[in-house]
Amino acid sequence: MNRLKLFIIGFLLTSLFGYTEWGNNQSMFIFQMEFDLFFGSKGSINSFTHPLIAIPLIGQLILLFQLFYKHPKKTWISIGASCIALLFLLFFAIGLLTINFKILGSSLPYVLIFILFILKIKRVN
Repeated sequence: MNRLKLFIIGFLLTSLFGYTEWGNNQSMFIFQMEFDLFFGSKGSINSFTHPLIAIPLIGQLILLFQLFYKHPKKTWISIGASCIALLFLLFFAIGLLTINFKILGSSLPYVLIFILFILKIKRVN
């Protein structure tokens, strides 16, 4: 399997396991939020227009499309991964600032894969 496709799979899998907490003991993983958005009763079209939801979803779609191409483009992978990275870097910062190891630990795998991908792209070019 192509190394770029392994990065795409890594981005997609780790992006589903981001964890966040808010309010009075409310918490969810990203895959739970996405399920509720698409199939839950409380999801509406207004939910998709929020930038913290729309941008990472667009990034996941870009990566999903690139996964099925025979020769994925590094540019599109970078764009898709960066869209998701906006959310995960925010989660990472929140985890550091609040010393919340659940949020920090759930965002760390994506951040590490993203850094490895950037280093690989710089080394190849």
